Amino acid sequence: MSQPWLGRRCGFGKRGLPKPANLTFVPVDLEDGRLGERLVEFGFDLDTPSFCSALGVMLYLDRQAVDALLGFASSLTAGSEIVFSFAPPEDDLQGDDVRMAVDAAERVAAIGEPWKTRLRPRELVECLTHFGFSDVFHLTLELAQQRYFAGREDGLKLSGFEQIICAIV
Repeated sequence: MSQPWLGRRCGFGKRGLPKPANLTFVPVDLEDGRLGERLVEFGFDLDTPSFCSALGVMLYLDRQAVDALLGFASSLTAGSEIVFSFAPPEDDLQGDDVRMAVDAAERVAAIGEPWKTRLRPRELVECLTHFGFSDVFHLTLELAQQRYFAGREDGLKLSGFEQIICAIV
């Protein structure tokens, strides 16, 4: 299946970079529950440890689709990993993060992309543990600020309305 526009859309064409030989674009609807099946159709090897990235995705999925995606990732070969971002509910946020989250949610809802799932970090860690992930790491706002923004003289700081978790099978 050749879709040359995908390479341009993902930046390969714009930057003059060759498409890696091991990269395959797979059209999939994450809410139909057929992720594993679709990946296998396009040559995905379920027996090879894999890295799954769902950055900027989870909040647009309904809870059933989130669970299906995490369930699929947990079924992969030992050593596989998933990293994803998520948006906690407003009552878990503080200060400017509340306003930023509300504004962002309203903007994307207005263009037909509402946030469907907002999860608390503790709830996600418990969910990942239930699915059998052996190692779960939540990059908390405080830790991210300390690691990546400490000592900045321009006052730039991280927003907490979208956070990151990674988990290893």
